[in-house]
Amino acid sequence: MVAVIALCACSACASPASMRNSLVIPEKTFLAIPTGASLETVKTKLGIAAHHEFTVTIANGSYILIGCYVVPSEDNADGGGEIYLLFRDQTLVKTVKPVPLPQHVETEIYNGHTVQVSRSMEWDIEDTAFVTKTINAPALTEDQIIDYLRPYTGPGRESPGVLPAAMVTAPLAAVLSPTTISLAEKEYAMNQDLFKRYDGCLASIGMSRDQIESLYGNPLQTYPTKSGGTALIYGCSGSFPLVDENGRLPLVDEDVAFKNMAVEFDASGRVTAIYSDAFFCDKWKKDALTPVSASNGKS
Repeated sequence: MVAVIALCACSACASPASMRNSLVIPEKTFLAIPTGASLETVKTKLGIAAHHEFTVTIANGSYILIGCYVVPSEDNADGGGEIYLLFRDQTLVKTVKPVPLPQHVETEIYNGHTVQVSRSMEWDIEDTAFVTKTINAPALTEDQIIDYLRPYTGPGRESPGVLPAAMVTAPLAAVLSPTTISLAEKEYAMNQDLFKRYDGCLASIGMSRDQIESLYGNPLQTYPTKSGGTALIYGCSGSFPLVDENGRLPLVDEDVAFKNMAVEFDASGRVTAIYSDAFFCDKWKKDALTPVSASNGKS
């Protein structure tokens, strides 16, 4: 199923730059959020820029992780970064940096040149090690957050000839033609609507499949998990992000792009976890779109 997205309202009234700005959080706004705030309060304050990462239950509580792309208060275009807010039982307990996954390097063609791109390794939907590392990550102090958001001025963080995946995206400021600006507006409108439609915070542990489908509609696909449960994949199929008539790369910044959602169920048909954004592994989408026989549990 390809998501049906309403485009006209957003693309008619907002520039790509302003639409991107609605998906980032100023440093001062972010630092004003107090530990102990409720999930509802934080979501209301930060709006669409606060996007769901995961909802899980571990032995000592139920956790929800929210991701925000935060930019320095002085509006330094070179600064900023993804920061996570961890909630236990709907209450904010700490702020943490992303825990990096192991990386592998792929060779790609970028602007007519062969480059090597570092990407995150794939993992199994029932492997909670990455989630556990994030939950156990040390809390950031205010000074650490400020330092983290400042532009890096030391030696290069990447090996020569290796680009991080986020760099392989056309910079919006360099796209000047009316056609590509119009396309960027359409992409950002789709991106915003996908975040709203498939907000993992709307779901909760223990929901039934009927309840999930009443929230999000029919999934892109259902596939069996190793423990006898199922996983539903939600979001948009291969038609998003878009490319223009010249084959340019997507115009939505990788930092603020929607990356689909997975809902995991146990054998009794109850939700055990919800994963979005950095915690949505592309392997799950590939698995879901690979035909399996009915005897293997696919519905």
